[in-house]
Amino acid sequence: MAPKTKSISRAITLQTFPLNSPVSCLYFHQSSGLFIVGTASGAVHMLYENKNTGKFYTTKLCSRNNEGIRTCYIDDIERKLYATVGDRSVIVWDLQNLVGSETDEGTAAFETFEYLRQHSYGSCSYSYVLQWKKLILLIYTRSMTSMQLDFDKMDNQLQKKVLPSDPDEFKYGPTQESFKLPLTQTQTPICFDGTHLIVRNHESKATWNLEVYDWKDERKLLKTIKVRMSGLTALVPTNIMINGDDLFAVINDKTLTCWSVSSGEIKYKVKASSAFVSMEVCVRATKTTSAQTTQNGASTIDEAVVVSVHRDSVIRIHKKGVLAAAHKLPNSMCQFNLGIGYMLRSKIVYKTEDNASFVHRVFFNDDTGIHMAELEQI
Repeated sequence: MAPKTKSISRAITLQTFPLNSPVSCLYFHQSSGLFIVGTASGAVHMLYENKNTGKFYTTKLCSRNNEGIRTCYIDDIERKLYATVGDRSVIVWDLQNLVGSETDEGTAAFETFEYLRQHSYGSCSYSYVLQWKKLILLIYTRSMTSMQLDFDKMDNQLQKKVLPSDPDEFKYGPTQESFKLPLTQTQTPICFDGTHLIVRNHESKATWNLEVYDWKDERKLLKTIKVRMSGLTALVPTNIMINGDDLFAVINDKTLTCWSVSSGEIKYKVKASSAFVSMEVCVRATKTTSAQTTQNGASTIDEAVVVSVHRDSVIRIHKKGVLAAAHKLPNSMCQFNLGIGYMLRSKIVYKTEDNASFVHRVFFNDDTGIHMAELEQI
């Protein structure tokens, strides 16, 4: 029996955005609680919570760029924020002295690293930027040559330095490597986890393929998963995700399907009563049974759940293909009429040391801005 739909214990709007500058990137840093929002106009906002009052504050790190923000990542050790700006450059902020100041304008030092490739504004329409931690892929579907930037491997090369401004200064920057990945216009790079690259291929009107490329060794095609559908159905890029050996995709807006990356076999399917808008795979620690604890020597195990927002203004949580919880959102936070990229990020907040008590925070965007919903223990 499906669980009853419950009300949200807390729902707030964190920030609103004008229609001419929609959200293009959401990133949540689990350990620090920092929430990064990038817009199509190139602005970068950092949201964080005052632990004493529970109020969220916003710091604007950047007002605009020539292109939209595509991806973000915060490094735990360096305390630096890496943000990609279209297919043009990567901006790196030093957050060491910034967090904690409840001001509207950011003062963190930043640097800009441009791709060692001639930029043209027309190329944006067929360029794709994927990021796994400090490894960034710039992939073109109409070119034999793409780029890989690795900020873990620094090299001495000519880069544009913003603070202080000196375009002729040599300094250490990320290694930039060209590689060949001949993709056609029907192929779209979707997600990247440092080991595998997932490409969506609209092979024909009735067939979509999910292609799995190895990225550790030879960057070759490992497996093709065929998804047979009619010509009117969709396989939305933002609702395709990889988590370990699990590859998730929403088919025809309502059917969540999970495949094994290694075998290509379907693990499970689940059909929702309302269309998916956005989703994320969230990993949480769960108490084990006494038998599991004896066998593995641990009292908790990592459990992956799929958190999603739907057209009927309901947040649903699925565990291994089974609906575990449903929570009703205020209709004012669920304006999904413009068809812009809708995204979702979530966080588990544990209240006890044994992880037995927790709340689930879900951050998502609609046509009006960024919202947060806090769910009771599930």
